[in-house]
Amino acid sequence: FDLISSLQLDCYYDFDFHDGLLVSTLGYMSLAMFATLASVLKGRAENSSNRAMVLIRRWADLVVGAVLAIAFAAYPVLSAKIFATFNCGDVKHANGNTRFLRDDYSINCEDATHKAMESYAKAMVVIISIGTPVLYFVLLWRSRHAKHGGDGARHLLFLSQDYTNECWYWEAVEASRKLILTGFAVFFAQGTILQLVLSLLLSVAFLVCVIVKRPYRGTTFANAYAILVNALLVAVLFMAILNETDRSLSLALTNDPGLKWQLLGWTSNDLGCGMVALVSFAICSWVAFVAYDVDDTRN
Repeated sequence: FDLISSLQLDCYYDFDFHDGLLVSTLGYMSLAMFATLASVLKGRAENSSNRAMVLIRRWADLVVGAVLAIAFAAYPVLSAKIFATFNCGDVKHANGNTRFLRDDYSINCEDATHKAMESYAKAMVVIISIGTPVLYFVLLWRSRHAKHGGDGARHLLFLSQDYTNECWYWEAVEASRKLILTGFAVFFAQGTILQLVLSLLLSVAFLVCVIVKRPYRGTTFANAYAILVNALLVAVLFMAILNETDRSLSLALTNDPGLKWQLLGWTSNDLGCGMVALVSFAICSWVAFVAYDVDDTRN
């Protein structure tokens, strides 16, 4: 949801990261205000049988549905852009180190302008990044009994139609998972193995939730596919940890060749191959078992 890049406005003016953040967030909030206005108009016309009011109600329903669909598509990209405001890296030079923004190295993170944008980004984290999953949950909770047939929840079908009645809230859970993995991870031991370990633990917890809740309606394939995708994410994060461990171990062996004898000649790659094979076999076996056991008659 980068309006500047999408509309190619940077061909006419030299926009920086701060400009893109302002345009994207303000555009997102403008859509939210437009949807709120349409929702208010719909509420006022709800109990009226006047033809004009019926048309207003239908128009408002279409507008709210369209805005929610756009927000749904834009949310992951915009949320990542907001958190990128805090993603700074050190650049070494003759006079010491300087922190620059990783997404735009023309911006000095110690500059007063960027400090002000960080304060703005913190507000956007609350309003947009956290507020969107909360909004999903509230909207789905209010329409949880009517969402599969009532006119009052037709605009929410794209958020709920893939899930069972018992898991009407699952899209809010998915949005929260994406928020933590792609957003809040910036604040936890950035660039270290600990950051990967925390992401791995969260992914494992979510995988267990998917296995236990089986939130998707319809065919056996839907839940089995969701389990497989989350299991693959766990495997990717696990291998990323092994790769980072191997890199650190290689540096240690370079600085101290005698360390290899202390490790009995094993490196993380040697140990990792066996562990990845075992984990992959366990995941595939579990997915096959769950897929066979899924009850397809649930709503």
